Amino acid sequence: MTLRDTRLRKYEEFVMPLVAEFVGMLIFTFMHSMAAQSIDVVASAITDGFFVAIMVVTIGHISGAHVNAAVTIAVTLAGGLRPTLAPLYILVQLAGSLAGAALAMVAYGRPTGSFEMGADYSVGQAILTEIMLSILLVFAVLQSAVDLGSPVAAFAIGLSIVIDIFVGAKVSGACMNPSLSFGPAVVAGQWADYWVYWAGPVAGALIALVIHKFLLASRRNRFLTGDFGITAKPRDENERSERLPP
Repeated sequence: MTLRDTRLRKYEEFVMPLVAEFVGMLIFTFMHSMAAQSIDVVASAITDGFFVAIMVVTIGHISGAHVNAAVTIAVTLAGGLRPTLAPLYILVQLAGSLAGAALAMVAYGRPTGSFEMGADYSVGQAILTEIMLSILLVFAVLQSAVDLGSPVAAFAIGLSIVIDIFVGAKVSGACMNPSLSFGPAVVAGQWADYWVYWAGPVAGALIALVIHKFLLASRRNRFLTGDFGITAKPRDENERSERLPP
């Protein structure tokens, strides 16, 4: 392998994913912040869900299209990302979020896009909502993209975001994404109950990871009852041929 080939490989393995996450997060935050001005929750749901689906198709092969710190944490623990890259992913996501929120403020004329709890709901209700919404989103990522590499993963992931926003927007704002919440919070200086938008999504991501890794992942990736744990031996060659593929 030539020096040029080595440099290209390192760029593609370590630099390109970070650039993709930064650019994806910047555009995501800008689009989210501008769509948040609509009084119709449908606009936010379609914008966020469809945008992430587009990112899965366009940069998924480069970085995995996480554009979400909670997703990065879960994917890393599931074995889908080098642990050394995880903190860098999160850092560039936060930087992209801040840049996108700043551009949205310039475009709209004032801070926009920050997440808030519904006036009639408590912090506990908001955290529970964020946990449940994040379970669906991260479960969709782990099962369809990380485990199966499904060609329709973008549809599953994007649609899960649309559904989550329809369900939870009035209670918690339906964030599910600590990275997305960061930029608008900084630009607006709005930190009231901000921790909810980290605690809820990360907790939900970890719960989805446990369900995926211990119970529902394919055999090659499943703990305890998979190839890395207890695997039943086939009784004969015919049974061997009927075993589920890894």
